[in-house]
Amino acid sequence: MEGVKETTIIAFDREIKIAIVSGLKNADNVVKKIKAREIHYDFVEVMACPGGCFWCRATICEGRWKI
Repeated sequence: MEGVKETTIIAFDREIKIAIVSGLKNADNVVKKIKAREIHYDFVEVMACPGGCFWCRATICEGRWKI
């Protein structure tokens, strides 16, 4: 799928399927496929911006913003 990176890791003798989704349109498509049981993930990370947000307000940059 476009805008989706997948990987599987082994932890505690179990396979954990992970997806990283870039862009809300792609996230909507992934959610629809999960609900339709076409795909399965144990963990899904969604980045709102296509390609991920770079230098957005949520980005922590040492020396610029302090939390």
